[in-house]
Amino acid sequence: MKIHKAVKKALEEDALIIRTSAREPESDIYAAIKPTNSYDTCRLVVMAGGKVKRACRCWNPTADDLMADDWNVIKEVGAGKERTGSMKMNKEKFLHTEMGGEIIATIKLWDRALEEKKKYVEGTDKYYKEEEKVIRYAAKWEAFQIALHQFYGGWWHFTSTDGYFGIVTDDEEDWLYKEERR
Repeated sequence: MKIHKAVKKALEEDALIIRTSAREPESDIYAAIKPTNSYDTCRLVVMAGGKVKRACRCWNPTADDLMADDWNVIKEVGAGKERTGSMKMNKEKFLHTEMGGEIIATIKLWDRALEEKKKYVEGTDKYYKEEEKVIRYAAKWEAFQIALHQFYGGWWHFTSTDGYFGIVTDDEEDWLYKEERR
């Protein structure tokens, strides 16, 4: 299947995509891609035994990846709408914990840096200063994101639009935090 069809299906099914030619059948450890529409970009996911073991953001496809017709959609073993973590999240209480407060502060600073960066011309010192902040807050968020996944299951993503910003699931139905712009 072509990548655009695989991505569409994966988004509809909350699934992952993988190239058949890139997976060695004798190994139960392989890489898959989690397509998103968030600033986290598509995530490179390491699978072992059909379960997510770790992930990182910013998958960079090759030209061959984009032209290939051997993409398939796969589900994480035991995945679905249920969370895979061992704890149930009370979002309101969680946001009042030290970690919850740090997450909110981080995404507010990240969003502010993204907005500030828009004000400057690429190549200027001010632009690169804001870009450094964006990268720093994105890295900090990635650590929080992995912790949330480990504790509660599922994947939360930072999103930012002209109307709001916040932390939401892939389908943008379950918000951990959302702030409307003034």
